[in-house]
Amino acid sequence: MEVIDTELKEKVTTFIDLGLRGYREVEKIQEDIVEGVIKGILSEHIILVEHPSVVTLGKSTKEEEVFIEDPRKIKERGIEIYKTKRGGSITLHEPGQLVVYPIIRIENRDVHKYVRKLEEVVIELLDIYNIKAVRKEKYTGVWIDEKRKICSIGVAVKKWVTYHGLALNVNNKLEDFKLFRPCGLEGVEMVSIEKILGFKIDMNELKEKFIHIFSVIFNRRLIKYGETYLA
Repeated sequence: MEVIDTELKEKVTTFIDLGLRGYREVEKIQEDIVEGVIKGILSEHIILVEHPSVVTLGKSTKEEEVFIEDPRKIKERGIEIYKTKRGGSITLHEPGQLVVYPIIRIENRDVHKYVRKLEEVVIELLDIYNIKAVRKEKYTGVWIDEKRKICSIGVAVKKWVTYHGLALNVNNKLEDFKLFRPCGLEGVEMVSIEKILGFKIDMNELKEKFIHIFSVIFNRRLIKYGETYLA
Protein backbone atom coordinates (compact mmCIF):
# COMPACT_ATOMS: atom_id res chain seq x y z
CA MET A 1 0.00 0.00 0.00
CA GLU A 2 2.85 2.37 0.79
CA VAL A 3 4.41 1.71 -2.63
CA ILE A 4 1.18 2.68 -4.39
CA ASP A 5 0.96 5.85 -2.29
CA THR A 6 4.52 6.85 -3.21
CA GLU A 7 3.86 6.35 -6.91
CA LEU A 8 0.79 8.55 -6.73
CA LYS A 9 2.61 11.32 -4.90
CA GLU A 10 5.34 11.35 -7.57
CA LYS A 11 2.65 12.40 -10.05
CA VAL A 12 1.40 15.28 -7.91
CA THR A 13 2.36 18.80 -8.98
CA THR A 14 1.39 21.95 -7.07
CA PHE A 15 0.24 24.99 -9.03
CA ILE A 16 0.15 28.50 -7.66
CA ASP A 17 -1.17 31.76 -9.12
CA LEU A 18 0.99 34.69 -8.00
CA GLY A 19 -1.04 37.40 -9.75
CA LEU A 20 1.06 40.41 -10.81
CA ARG A 21 4.64 40.12 -9.52
CA GLY A 22 8.05 41.53 -10.42
CA TYR A 23 10.23 39.44 -12.69
CA ARG A 24 13.28 39.06 -10.44
CA GLU A 25 11.11 38.30 -7.42
CA VAL A 26 9.51 35.39 -9.22
CA GLU A 27 12.82 34.21 -10.67
CA LYS A 28 14.13 33.94 -7.11
CA ILE A 29 11.02 31.98 -6.07
CA GLN A 30 11.67 29.61 -8.97
CA GLU A 31 15.28 29.12 -7.96
CA ASP A 32 14.28 28.27 -4.40
CA ILE A 33 11.67 25.75 -5.57
CA VAL A 34 14.14 24.18 -8.02
CA GLU A 35 16.54 23.52 -5.14
CA GLY A 36 13.72 22.00 -3.10
CA VAL A 37 12.65 19.71 -5.94
CA ILE A 38 16.25 18.62 -6.58
CA LYS A 39 16.68 17.78 -2.87
CA GLY A 40 13.34 15.98 -2.77
CA ILE A 41 11.85 18.22 -0.09
CA LEU A 42 9.35 20.01 -2.35
CA SER A 43 6.86 18.73 -4.90
CA GLU A 44 7.04 19.80 -8.50
CA HIS A 45 5.41 23.21 -9.04
CA ILE A 46 3.79 25.27 -11.76
CA ILE A 47 3.77 29.02 -11.26
CA LEU A 48 1.19 31.17 -13.06
CA VAL A 49 1.96 34.89 -13.05
CA GLU A 50 1.80 38.22 -14.85
CA HIS A 51 4.74 40.63 -14.81
CA PRO A 52 4.99 44.42 -14.93
CA SER A 53 6.58 45.49 -18.23
CA VAL A 54 10.05 43.99 -18.58
CA VAL A 55 12.22 43.08 -21.56
CA THR A 56 14.14 39.90 -20.82
CA LEU A 57 17.30 38.79 -22.57
CA GLY A 58 17.92 35.05 -22.88
CA LYS A 59 21.33 33.44 -23.18
CA SER A 60 21.38 33.58 -26.99
CA THR A 61 20.55 37.31 -27.18
CA LYS A 62 22.95 39.46 -29.20
CA GLU A 63 22.14 42.87 -27.77
CA GLU A 64 23.78 44.78 -30.62
CA GLU A 65 21.38 43.13 -33.08
CA VAL A 66 18.01 42.98 -31.34
CA PHE A 67 17.13 46.49 -30.16
CA ILE A 68 15.25 48.86 -32.47
CA GLU A 69 14.84 51.55 -29.81
CA ASP A 70 17.81 52.69 -27.70
CA PRO A 71 17.77 50.60 -24.47
CA ARG A 72 18.16 53.81 -22.44
CA LYS A 73 14.96 55.18 -23.94
CA ILE A 74 13.20 51.89 -23.25
CA LYS A 75 14.12 52.19 -19.58
CA GLU A 76 12.92 55.83 -19.58
CA ARG A 77 9.50 54.49 -20.60
CA GLY A 78 9.44 52.54 -17.33
CA ILE A 79 10.27 49.20 -18.92
CA GLU A 80 12.93 47.18 -17.14
CA ILE A 81 15.60 45.33 -19.13
CA TYR A 82 16.83 42.17 -17.46
CA LYS A 83 19.37 39.49 -18.37
CA THR A 84 17.96 36.12 -17.44
CA LYS A 85 19.23 32.55 -17.19
CA ARG A 86 16.76 31.01 -19.60
CA GLY A 87 17.49 29.90 -23.12
CA GLY A 88 16.26 31.77 -26.18
CA SER A 89 16.58 35.39 -27.16
CA ILE A 90 14.76 38.62 -26.33
CA THR A 91 11.11 38.93 -25.37
CA LEU A 92 8.71 41.12 -23.41
CA HIS A 93 6.53 40.40 -20.41
CA GLU A 94 3.67 42.76 -19.55
CA PRO A 95 0.30 42.73 -17.77
CA GLY A 96 -2.38 40.80 -19.65
CA GLN A 97 0.09 38.11 -20.68
CA LEU A 98 -0.03 34.67 -19.07
CA VAL A 99 3.42 33.56 -17.95
CA VAL A 100 3.84 29.95 -16.84
CA TYR A 101 6.89 28.53 -15.09
CA PRO A 102 6.78 24.72 -14.74
CA ILE A 103 9.32 23.42 -12.24
CA ILE A 104 9.24 19.72 -12.99
CA ARG A 105 11.60 16.81 -13.59
CA ILE A 106 12.35 16.18 -17.25
CA GLU A 107 11.43 12.68 -18.35
CA ASN A 108 14.31 10.77 -19.94
CA ARG A 109 16.39 13.96 -19.80
CA ASP A 110 14.84 14.98 -23.14
CA VAL A 111 14.67 18.79 -23.16
CA HIS A 112 13.57 18.90 -26.80
CA LYS A 113 10.55 16.70 -26.09
CA TYR A 114 9.72 18.78 -23.03
CA VAL A 115 9.60 21.99 -25.10
CA ARG A 116 7.46 20.30 -27.77
CA LYS A 117 4.99 19.27 -25.06
CA LEU A 118 4.81 22.85 -23.77
CA GLU A 119 3.98 23.95 -27.31
CA GLU A 120 1.32 21.26 -27.52
CA VAL A 121 -0.37 22.52 -24.34
CA VAL A 122 -0.66 26.01 -25.84
CA ILE A 123 -1.79 24.72 -29.25
CA GLU A 124 -4.59 22.70 -27.63
CA LEU A 125 -5.56 25.62 -25.39
CA LEU A 126 -5.85 27.96 -28.36
CA ASP A 127 -7.94 25.39 -30.23
CA ILE A 128 -10.59 25.75 -27.50
CA TYR A 129 -10.82 29.42 -28.53
CA ASN A 130 -11.10 28.42 -32.20
CA ILE A 131 -7.59 29.67 -32.94
CA LYS A 132 -5.52 27.36 -35.13
CA ALA A 133 -1.91 27.58 -33.98
CA VAL A 134 1.16 25.78 -35.29
CA ARG A 135 4.80 25.08 -34.64
CA LYS A 136 7.41 26.67 -36.88
CA GLU A 137 10.30 24.53 -38.04
CA LYS A 138 13.62 25.38 -36.37
CA TYR A 139 12.00 27.86 -33.96
CA THR A 140 10.50 27.32 -30.52
CA GLY A 141 7.19 28.83 -29.46
CA VAL A 142 3.70 28.81 -30.91
CA TRP A 143 2.78 30.62 -34.11
CA ILE A 144 -0.37 31.55 -35.98
CA ASP A 145 1.42 31.51 -39.32
CA GLU A 146 4.93 32.13 -40.70
CA LYS A 147 5.12 35.69 -39.35
CA ARG A 148 2.68 35.95 -36.44
CA LYS A 149 3.76 34.57 -33.07
CA ILE A 150 1.50 34.27 -30.03
CA CYS A 151 3.60 32.38 -27.46
CA SER A 152 7.31 32.52 -26.59
CA ILE A 153 9.17 29.71 -24.85
CA GLY A 154 12.52 29.84 -23.09
CA VAL A 155 13.54 27.31 -20.48
CA ALA A 156 16.38 26.63 -18.10
CA VAL A 157 17.35 23.28 -16.60
CA LYS A 158 19.28 22.45 -13.44
CA LYS A 159 20.04 18.82 -12.64
CA TRP A 160 17.19 17.86 -14.99
CA VAL A 161 14.65 20.04 -13.21
CA THR A 162 13.10 22.73 -15.41
CA TYR A 163 12.38 26.36 -14.66
CA HIS A 164 11.41 29.47 -16.63
CA GLY A 165 8.89 28.48 -19.31
CA LEU A 166 6.39 30.20 -21.57
CA ALA A 167 4.63 33.51 -22.14
CA LEU A 168 1.27 33.49 -23.91
CA ASN A 169 -0.14 36.77 -25.20
CA VAL A 170 -3.74 36.99 -24.00
CA ASN A 171 -4.98 40.55 -23.36
CA ASN A 172 -1.67 42.46 -23.38
CA LYS A 173 -1.26 45.64 -25.44
CA LEU A 174 1.60 44.35 -27.69
CA GLU A 175 2.89 47.75 -28.89
CA ASP A 176 6.11 47.57 -26.86
CA PHE A 177 7.19 44.50 -28.83
CA LYS A 178 8.02 47.00 -31.58
CA LEU A 179 10.92 48.34 -29.49
CA PHE A 180 13.04 45.30 -30.39
CA ARG A 181 13.13 42.28 -32.70
CA PRO A 182 11.13 39.59 -30.89
CA CYS A 183 13.15 36.38 -30.54
CA GLY A 184 15.94 38.25 -32.34
CA LEU A 185 14.14 37.68 -35.66
CA GLU A 186 13.26 40.07 -38.47
CA GLY A 187 9.66 40.48 -39.54
CA VAL A 188 7.98 38.81 -36.56
CA GLU A 189 4.61 40.22 -35.49
CA MET A 190 3.50 39.40 -31.97
CA VAL A 191 -0.24 38.86 -31.67
CA SER A 192 -2.57 38.03 -28.79
CA ILE A 193 -5.77 36.06 -28.31
CA GLU A 194 -7.62 39.35 -27.86
CA LYS A 195 -6.21 40.78 -31.09
CA ILE A 196 -7.22 37.72 -33.07
CA LEU A 197 -10.72 37.35 -31.60
CA GLY A 198 -11.52 41.02 -31.10
CA PHE A 199 -12.51 40.80 -27.44
CA LYS A 200 -10.90 40.35 -24.03
CA ILE A 201 -10.50 36.89 -22.58
CA ASP A 202 -11.43 35.88 -19.04
CA MET A 203 -7.94 35.19 -17.66
CA ASN A 204 -9.12 33.02 -14.76
CA GLU A 205 -11.09 30.81 -17.12
CA LEU A 206 -8.12 30.54 -19.46
CA LYS A 207 -5.82 29.56 -16.56
CA GLU A 208 -8.20 26.76 -15.56
CA LYS A 209 -8.21 25.42 -19.10
CA PHE A 210 -4.41 25.65 -19.26
CA ILE A 211 -3.97 23.70 -16.02
CA HIS A 212 -6.32 20.96 -17.20
CA ILE A 213 -4.57 20.53 -20.56
CA PHE A 214 -1.14 20.60 -18.90
CA SER A 215 -2.20 17.84 -16.49
CA VAL A 216 -3.26 15.62 -19.37
CA ILE A 217 -0.27 16.19 -21.65
CA PHE A 218 2.30 15.92 -18.86
CA ASN A 219 0.43 13.18 -16.99
CA ARG A 220 0.41 15.02 -13.66
CA ARG A 221 -2.18 15.41 -10.93
CA LEU A 222 -2.32 19.15 -10.35
CA ILE A 223 -3.45 20.57 -7.04
CA LYS A 224 -3.77 24.21 -6.14
CA TYR A 225 -1.34 25.57 -3.55
CA GLY A 226 -2.87 25.34 -0.08
CA GLU A 227 -5.39 22.64 -0.97
CA THR A 228 -5.16 19.11 0.38
CA TYR A 229 -4.48 16.28 -2.04
CA LEU A 230 -6.61 13.17 -1.60
CA ALA A 231 -5.43 10.22 -3.72
